[in-house]
Amino acid sequence: MANFGQAPAKETVYQGPTDKTIYNGAPAAQPAPARAVATPRAVSPAVRGGASWFYWIGVLSLINTVLTLSSANFHFIFGLGITQVADVLGQGNGTPGAVLALVVNGFIAAFFAIFGFFGSKGQKWAFIVGMLFYALDGGLCLLAKDMLTAAFHGWALFRMYMGMKAID
Repeated sequence: MANFGQAPAKETVYQGPTDKTIYNGAPAAQPAPARAVATPRAVSPAVRGGASWFYWIGVLSLINTVLTLSSANFHFIFGLGITQVADVLGQGNGTPGAVLALVVNGFIAAFFAIFGFFGSKGQKWAFIVGMLFYALDGGLCLLAKDMLTAAFHGWALFRMYMGMKAID
């Protein structure tokens, strides 16, 4: 009775290898790697610059509308041909026609601003659809024989294309 009051000696039951294997030799489970949090894509300045053309076209079209309805003798070549058609129609119908022309042209400018907004977010569809509408408007300028405005449409389309090209 020499060991009376003493705890039994501790012994290790498993004396196998310490390489963290499970019963049949399969590797131990590893925790799943943390998923990367989705971050918004960084949009290059070239993309934002190409998309900004849509904003400028809309704003300058509205300025052209105000100039036309106030009987100014000049307009910017940067605007839209379709808004010029609405201006002429509105100008011939007095005050209600002028107000209607301003409202219609406001919607057209907002339409182009939408392309600018989504294009500046790097959405390629906004560039494609917006450029299609702007090219159709350029064709309207060619039909009206407004060559300087049509030439500017070509330059603006090129700048928009360069912005769209910078998306990829």
